[in-house]
Amino acid sequence: MGELSKTKAKREELAYAAGAVATENHAAQCRAQDKPLTMRGLKAAIRKEVFATIGEPPKRARPTTQAEGFKPAQPIGNAWIDLVSAIKTLATAPADVQDIAARTVEPLRQKLLGEARTATARLAEWIEALENEDVRPPA
Repeated sequence: MGELSKTKAKREELAYAAGAVATENHAAQCRAQDKPLTMRGLKAAIRKEVFATIGEPPKRARPTTQAEGFKPAQPIGNAWIDLVSAIKTLATAPADVQDIAARTVEPLRQKLLGEARTATARLAEWIEALENEDVRPPA
């Protein structure tokens, strides 16, 4: 076993021992004070004892630089999500369109027919925009 592995194993051993001691001490304190033993209190006691024994873990540095040429994506927004989700729902709905139309009551039929015609126009606009090579996200 290499020196680094021995050191790591020793630290882990110390941490486990510190955790066991903290668990016993915290449980004894709770019994003495006639308080319930809680996970929150136990976690805090173990963390405090382990950090006092082997030290706190090193802080992880966040990367501060981005790759050259990287440009973060612009937020798409709710309108894009609403449109794409509605199209997917319509395209994949396992519905018998004829049966649904036959069950639709007359006052609602005209309203739904108007909405479907508007949706058809919007779908045509969407298809044209997607096919258009000039319509691309900003660079």
